Amino acid sequence: MEPNEQQIREAIDKSGYLFESQIGYLLREQDYLVTPNYNFEDAETGESREIDLHAILRYFKEDLEICLEQLLLIECKKTSNPLVFFSNRNIKN
Repeated sequence: MEPNEQQIREAIDKSGYLFESQIGYLLREQDYLVTPNYNFEDAETGESREIDLHAILRYFKEDLEICLEQLLLIECKKTSNPLVFFSNRNIKN
């Protein structure tokens, strides 16, 4: 049975591909070099892994002779469940 157009749209929407594309676009607008579906070797297992977005931004300050690099590794997930992040860092007011 061949999927119809609605089924295809629903599959794309559920995949998170559109969300990943939107995030990649926003990062490019901020001058990041973005690589989607970035493959790397897991250092512990030696297996091939993939991350949704690998984004890098480099700052050059020639007068100070420094180069700063910001690296983002992003995994995009589409979920209806709320997300909770925990940190062990003590933040004092």
